[in-house]
Amino acid sequence: MDNQIYFAEEDLRDVEEKIYHFIQNQGFKELDSEKILEKLFIQGISFKGWKRDKIKRTIIRYLKNWSDYELKTLETSNLYDDLQKNSRKEGLLLLQQYLRLASRNLGLAFDNAYEIAFKLINKPSISAFISVLSLASWYRTPEDLQNAQKTRERIKKLINQEENSLFNRFETFEEIQEKVEEKKQEEALEEDKREAQIEEEDSLFEKFMATIDYILDLSDNLSKDKIKKIFTERKIKLEDMLESQLITALLNIAASETLHMIEKDEYMKEVFYTSEIEDLMNLCRTFNDLSFKDCQLVYLTYLWMLAGLSCADLYTFNFIQERIEFTNNGKILVKLIKEELERRKALEKERLALWRKKHRRKN
Repeated sequence: MDNQIYFAEEDLRDVEEKIYHFIQNQGFKELDSEKILEKLFIQGISFKGWKRDKIKRTIIRYLKNWSDYELKTLETSNLYDDLQKNSRKEGLLLLQQYLRLASRNLGLAFDNAYEIAFKLINKPSISAFISVLSLASWYRTPEDLQNAQKTRERIKKLINQEENSLFNRFETFEEIQEKVEEKKQEEALEEDKREAQIEEEDSLFEKFMATIDYILDLSDNLSKDKIKKIFTERKIKLEDMLESQLITALLNIAASETLHMIEKDEYMKEVFYTSEIEDLMNLCRTFNDLSFKDCQLVYLTYLWMLAGLSCADLYTFNFIQERIEFTNNGKILVKLIKEELERRKALEKERLALWRKKHRRKN
């Protein structure tokens, strides 16, 4: 394809070229992901032996290469005005945050990265490649795809048979799956509740987190000394916390403050609390203009979810911190925790310097 930029690694370059060729010659509207995958199989392409995790990691690297290129060429692009460039840049940086964490968490972090990518991709060839690769994680061979198609046909026939009482209770097979999934979630929640009752509820870390939530919920603007006093009264010392616990606290603050930003706007608050998450995310189809309130809400929701990921880290917090407004109490809490982290970093640096000095003397 003329002037086509490639982002796949060498082992998938042939697949990338074929998909781009299909798009160029037949048009994306006429070729859905399943049809493109069928064409790849016909041409001898197979993903046999590829585990689902491997394909997901391939998509992560592909999107990282693509987003790097988009960020690099954005400033000189004549496709967007200044507002759109800034909005698009924020979207691409958000995508890269999720991609970074998706390499550790192929669940929610990957799913959100995948969704964000489609709000930014503006070329059918790019969309087609990651869509087909995602489909290939389920159907790695022609036989896999054919079996799935046959199963769908059998299900459709069963649904259309009035005498089949099981399927007459639901309009579609997807509804059956949804009911099963809801049951699994209910059972999982019950298990979580049982486990929560067994756990100790008065641990030091839990007291620490509860105190942070208490301070954030206060309407009064507290001084640094007043917040320190609250910690002292509750017998909480930052130096007693593990580094990972301090970072978890920072991320919890970021999530709370992001939620606070959403709640300050009556429209966003109403939509956030009354919408299904999938419906909410569909309010903003593209991140090319974050001046629209719906897109602001979707962007803030992704930041809020980013802070809640189990694999999030200090780098994640710093990214969110630069993009949201903190309350007075939130700012002070962050400052206190970061001061403790910096104190430990300085001590570690000092210990390392002493060790090196001692080691040089021995030599």
